[in-house]
Amino acid sequence: MNKVLAVIPVRKNSKRLPGKNIKKLMGKSLIEWAIEGALKANIFDKIVISSDSQEMLDLASKYPEVDVDLRSPNLAQDTSTCPQVLEEIVVRKSWQSKYDVIVLLPVTSPFRTEKHIQEAWNEFEGQADSLVSVTQYDISPDLALDLKEGQLNFTSSDSPLCKNITRSQEVRSLVHPNGSFYFSKMGTFLKSKSFFQSDMKGYLMSRHDSIDIDTQEDFDMAEWILNKRNSKE
Repeated sequence: MNKVLAVIPVRKNSKRLPGKNIKKLMGKSLIEWAIEGALKANIFDKIVISSDSQEMLDLASKYPEVDVDLRSPNLAQDTSTCPQVLEEIVVRKSWQSKYDVIVLLPVTSPFRTEKHIQEAWNEFEGQADSLVSVTQYDISPDLALDLKEGQLNFTSSDSPLCKNITRSQEVRSLVHPNGSFYFSKMGTFLKSKSFFQSDMKGYLMSRHDSIDIDTQEDFDMAEWILNKRNSKE
């Protein structure tokens, strides 16, 4: 059986929404939402919280099943990437020989549930090098135009707009990563330092479940959705 490592990276600083990772959403911080969803999924052999904030690690420490790891300051910069953080932890702790699969669970996706994680795992296990959660574009990017100094240009000569196709139903239904989770075989991830591979599965999530909290507006929308859901129960 595959041994699975999950890492939840949590930075102290957030420029657009200060303190967002410990901000309470319906009584729970984003850290708590992420940890509880991961624990309920019951597919991970180890769950690690990586942060440059001792306050956030202390919050995570109330869950005895979760490991905490104090991140190096040079990996807590605006230019630091999640793959860099994950690679550093794995190599420093020599986990590449202990775990077959690595999973990134960004803390900013509170609507990612254990059901999503379990279904994605069933879709991924033994069937691809990686899996990325995705959602559909509201409007197909095939209908995009390039606006420069008031001048509109086609993005390519293959644009459907060149053929007077303007209805979204007539163009490709495309998706984009929604930031909820990323799965990869450990060896593949360490070799490429990426979750995006040529042999890659996609797990489709609804737009509401795909909310990625980065601004106050995102937070307010998440709160509104939760209130609506709770009023129906």
